[in-house]
Amino acid sequence: FSRVARILNGGGQLKSWQLHRLQSTVASVETTEKYTIGDLPGVRVVALQRPEEANSLDVDLARKLESRLALWEENVIVNAVILRGKKDVFCGGVDLDWLSEHRDQAEDLYAALNDLYSRVANYRKPLITMLDGNIGGGGLGLAANSAFCMVTDETRFTVPEPNFGLVPDGPLIHMLGASDAVTGVPYGRLASLCGATLEGHDLCSMGLASYMVAHNGIMDDVAEYLTGLDEKSNVRESLKKALSLHSQWQSETDEMSEVDKLMRDETVAGLFDLGSGSTYNFDVAEKTSPLSSPDMQKAIKDVFSKKSVEEIYEHVEAMEAPWAQEWLTGLQRSPPVALKATLRLFEESEGRSSEDSMALSQLVAGRLARATEFDLTVTHALAGTDRPGTTLADLRAVPDDEIDALFDRA
Repeated sequence: FSRVARILNGGGQLKSWQLHRLQSTVASVETTEKYTIGDLPGVRVVALQRPEEANSLDVDLARKLESRLALWEENVIVNAVILRGKKDVFCGGVDLDWLSEHRDQAEDLYAALNDLYSRVANYRKPLITMLDGNIGGGGLGLAANSAFCMVTDETRFTVPEPNFGLVPDGPLIHMLGASDAVTGVPYGRLASLCGATLEGHDLCSMGLASYMVAHNGIMDDVAEYLTGLDEKSNVRESLKKALSLHSQWQSETDEMSEVDKLMRDETVAGLFDLGSGSTYNFDVAEKTSPLSSPDMQKAIKDVFSKKSVEEIYEHVEAMEAPWAQEWLTGLQRSPPVALKATLRLFEESEGRSSEDSMALSQLVAGRLARATEFDLTVTHALAGTDRPGTTLADLRAVPDDEIDALFDRA
């Protein structure tokens, strides 16, 4: 679905990109058209390599990644795993090309994805996800579940699924909803309903990323550093110390103890050879996201705390703020059933466990994949045309029992 890649890559223009040092030195032990697995001493590096398809996940890829992770978890030779994307895309979530051609296997796809998400969330070894580029929907559900989720100032996250008549799958709604509750600003609803872009700084402030690192090479040095640790090392703690020294930002939950801070210079000195030609710009002024301004935060709270999509739509339509038209265009881009189902998922996920929320998202996503709206968006995408924009009347025309049926577990 090249249109998904265009959404993630900002109009279809992939940025010029130079291969990282790591990718030129890692010994490849498995290469397919969808991914490569690199072998460093004690480390496995998985690189998704279909940027033209947003490095998206089909059922076969989801199952293979889950099985490899399970194998490495039991392999004493493997100390850590790195998951990254090639070019300027990490992962776009569900492979909509595959789904459009295998709609009768939608449940199998979402089940395989949930198995992969769960494996990542409960992984017993350090699993590092490197989000240096664009991320779509379920791609963040995959990455943010890892113990070490690293973003950069080049990270951009969007939620494209509702544009295609679907809902975000896996743990994403649960994560975004929990973040909305903690921060008090419903950024997750804004992104999911309007397609607003969240940057690396936003993901950090929302608690969805562990570390903010420089774009210019440190991710490769993290991998190189891990190769110097043996099975007797405390890989997790060593990695935390290294990242805390070389991060622009880190999660408070991963903050070092006072003793660690006092010992840092002695124990971490030399982990990264800053004299080897690598240069890191950690002294840049702290960037502020446009979404963090007081006026913007107030507007997001006022609008996206509403209990129905109709109320949200009406409120946005009546706004005169400079960002209102962008929000309205985002709402109009998605079919009405997808918008209503997405907001309902946020409401239904409150108070549920991540596993229960994932199961509910799987149920709803599987049903929507066989629905008319997804079929119509596929038709428009293949024809290179846009579907008619959703109106307030379209939203009001969707009966409540149609949405109820999507959530019926009977």
